[in-house]
Amino acid sequence: MILFKYPEKQRELARVHPRVRSLLDWVANYCWQNWQEDVIVTDIFRDDPTSTHYYGRAIDLALLSRASSEDLRTLINDLFPYGGKHETVPPLDHGTAPHIHLQVQGEPYHKEV
Repeated sequence: MILFKYPEKQRELARVHPRVRSLLDWVANYCWQNWQEDVIVTDIFRDDPTSTHYYGRAIDLALLSRASSEDLRTLINDLFPYGGKHETVPPLDHGTAPHIHLQVQGEPYHKEV
């Protein structure tokens, strides 16, 4: 199941790049089937034009288990390569707290709803 840390993040989800949404759905399904664990969306859009969040191409997630997060990071990067020098899920210890940062390549995307 997909949960949201803040209610407004649920509304933002409708505006993300379709590949991010598809990847999030895959992650949520995988986490539930393998660990009976929900994913918690903690961040979607940001006002920083240097961030993939700004362009609707990234979502931040949290899992309750740090071990599951590390395993998931490895699996996603193996199955869904980002390309170039970047990873679909960079190392968990970045930003303000450890988290799963899902990102996809593509044109900027801000679907109007």
